[in-house]
Amino acid sequence: MKGGVYPNRQGRGAPWVARFGGLTRRFKDQQEAWDWIWTWRLKKKEGTFDERDYRKDKPLGFTTLSDLWLDRRKGEVKSFRNIRNHIIQAQAVFGQVNVKHIRFADLDDFAQTLKGRNLATASQHHILATLHAFFVWASKREGIPVPEFPVIRVSLGWRNTVDKPTQAAIIDEVKRIVPNPKIWVGVKWLATYYEIRPIELLHIRERDINHDTGSMSVWYSKTDIPKVVYLLDCDVALAKSFGPAFPDLYFFRHTTGNNKAKPGDKFGPKVLWRWWKRACDNLGIKDVDLYGGTRHSTVRDLAKQYSPEQIMHGGWQTSKAFLRYLGPVQQDQKRTMYAHASGDTEVITLLERKRKRNPS
Repeated sequence: MKGGVYPNRQGRGAPWVARFGGLTRRFKDQQEAWDWIWTWRLKKKEGTFDERDYRKDKPLGFTTLSDLWLDRRKGEVKSFRNIRNHIIQAQAVFGQVNVKHIRFADLDDFAQTLKGRNLATASQHHILATLHAFFVWASKREGIPVPEFPVIRVSLGWRNTVDKPTQAAIIDEVKRIVPNPKIWVGVKWLATYYEIRPIELLHIRERDINHDTGSMSVWYSKTDIPKVVYLLDCDVALAKSFGPAFPDLYFFRHTTGNNKAKPGDKFGPKVLWRWWKRACDNLGIKDVDLYGGTRHSTVRDLAKQYSPEQIMHGGWQTSKAFLRYLGPVQQDQKRTMYAHASGDTEVITLLERKRKRNPS
């Protein structure tokens, strides 16, 4: 790979052309062209020459490579919108800097810019975690080292919670004001079946609710691990009351159209939150969001009667295979907790009687 400097016989652009391996560059000055040739030769001798560092398309440029990574991630992750936003923020800082040249100091400076924007520590952590995932992929693909990353100490904030009577009052107010009763059902179920996150609930389809076994399968989950929730009899009856529907339809769907959705479309991510907030405003309740007022409030109330292990048992990572070995006693124990979570004393009494009749 000797290379050399030659006159530009095409008659366009700079008069001198330097060629080295697969590289071709034009220069106005012949000496400058030879300086580049000797620089490349020296790097070749040192074992540090990388043709990709000098190509015009910048294959190792941060923006080029991170755009490729984002393209590969489409459809693979549920949080694609978030990771794209994280990468766009990093691209605004690093641009087309060669990824091999991004070191701890650069990442530390980037982390300081995030702190300067007063982002929550959890958000800062997530952005750097996305960058780390990108560099791990780039290392495997391009053979570059993964730089050391700064550590963000995450301070988790507390969500405001409410007691059980207040939660029940908000849910009743939601029932009173909503135009679509399934909005109320969604809020009610979030407060009862505390394993389910709002985004997971909205992905439930008609076929996922089994009226015969009284169970609801959750396929869309944050952890990508399916889980099954055992519904209370009153909620099975509630689901049945809406009548039969095509299996592929989303259970939580619009019944009327508007400028953003048409009948049959799945509820958007803010539908339940919006009506929860309206109900809270009607009751004069401030600063209690949907997540804190349902899931967090329910778990906090259950902690008065059950241990953390009992509350978590059987719900966080329940797979289909595990369900075949899950006996009816365990299901009844879980339903008893759901009954307490719902605050329905009649249901609690019925389940306690059933448990006493079948103590084993």
